[in-house]
Amino acid sequence: MPAAAGTRANQAPSFVSPPHGGSENLDIDHDDYPQRYHTLSNLLGDDEVPGHAIHELVDGKLHLQVSEELANFKEAESHARWLAAMQVEMDSILENHTWHLTDLPADFGLVRVGNFA
Repeated sequence: MPAAAGTRANQAPSFVSPPHGGSENLDIDHDDYPQRYHTLSNLLGDDEVPGHAIHELVDGKLHLQVSEELANFKEAESHARWLAAMQVEMDSILENHTWHLTDLPADFGLVRVGNFA
């Protein structure tokens, strides 16, 4: 019986060879387990492609795009999306009581890291 739409049939995974010349870009921290590669169709099966990924599928290949991050807060504060993302992160930190602000003791100095203080 064929699998219902949106479900994956139980099938053995198929593995493929690594991309040519790509081994220097692979993460070497794999605890001595052999690295294996899957085809895109093996990962997605008959499931629908989620969200915006459908727009990135061309000829059965998923193209990943990474936009360059801003260099510092000064650049980020002029972008509404970065401000919104930072606010979500700050709200989460406050809600989870992850950090709390405190006054720096008089006999300690401020540690500076790069452009951040």
